[in-house]
Amino acid sequence: MTTSQTSSGATLPFAYDTSHRPRTRTAHGGGRNMASILLSEADPDVRQLLVVLLERMGHEAIVVDDDTALPASADLLLLEPASAARLEQARVACALDPALPVVCLSALPAEAGFLTRGPLSYLQKPFSFEQLDATVESALAAV
Repeated sequence: MTTSQTSSGATLPFAYDTSHRPRTRTAHGGGRNMASILLSEADPDVRQLLVVLLERMGHEAIVVDDDTALPASADLLLLEPASAARLEQARVACALDPALPVVCLSALPAEAGFLTRGPLSYLQKPFSFEQLDATVESALAAV
């Protein structure tokens, strides 16, 4: 397992990009702003589909897996909370940025209660492109 250390000396159970990148959203066609969206989904087929859909919506999809460093900043976390590894990544991301909005792609297990302390939305699978678009835009607009 890869680990890294934050500037405060805390050891993270996976890599974290410690270079600071302020949270910004850039405008693109259609009057929307492009967001950096962390995508934490264990199923590779669902993950690939979500990347395509998020990019069609004009956003940057940053796939977070066990060997990927979390970026220093993101606008949203799209999370499938069924995996313990994914929950740990969410725990670290939310600890680093308590205002990070999270959209869960299924019901929260009991051990994911920490997510209820910040902005939280749900999108139950299966969902349509329109439902994904509306949920992501709503979560981004709330911050």
